[in-house]
Amino acid sequence: MWLKEDRGVYFSDLSSDDTHRLFNEFVEVWNACRLSNKYYEGISRGPRTSHNWAIKDQNSIPDEEEKFLLDWKKEKTEQKKYWKEQAVLLDELLPKETGRERIFEKRTIRKEMIKARDNSPEMLSEKDILGGGDDIQKRLAQEKARREMQAKGKSVLYNEKFSAYMRKEAAAMDQIRALVDSAGGKIIIPKRNEDA
Repeated sequence: MWLKEDRGVYFSDLSSDDTHRLFNEFVEVWNACRLSNKYYEGISRGPRTSHNWAIKDQNSIPDEEEKFLLDWKKEKTEQKKYWKEQAVLLDELLPKETGRERIFEKRTIRKEMIKARDNSPEMLSEKDILGGGDDIQKRLAQEKARREMQAKGKSVLYNEKFSAYMRKEAAAMDQIRALVDSAGGKIIIPKRNEDA
């Protein structure tokens, strides 16, 4: 305060050497009791810089937007606290399974959901959903025919692969029989050499 009123400078504008020199001057003036009474009664805060910080006084009345934000933040923290307490309470009353039990529990829940979905009555018929009429019947017939052709193609392919496999197996068995016949109808397996 003394720097601003007596010297016309701010503390933040001074170098270290200047602050030390001016402090010594202030102490001399203080000790000589040449300052106004306000300095001796006590000053809570003086200007330290020329910058205007635009800090709001905490006792000032907040505007509508600030009130809304404060209320919203308070409500959110209360909600978080409430749900956290509910989760703790639920965990105490019905503790969750862990490990293998949890895996089995999840699997059971999933199966029940699928079963419930499969067993649920249809609210709308296919005609309501797809529009009905002859056009839809033609499309369904075409789809059915396409699936049948696809199934026939798969069946033919499967049969060809199976017959090729059986021919290969038959050829392998014929070779084995030829080897047995060349050995006089007996298969001789040499004994193991126990020394080796």
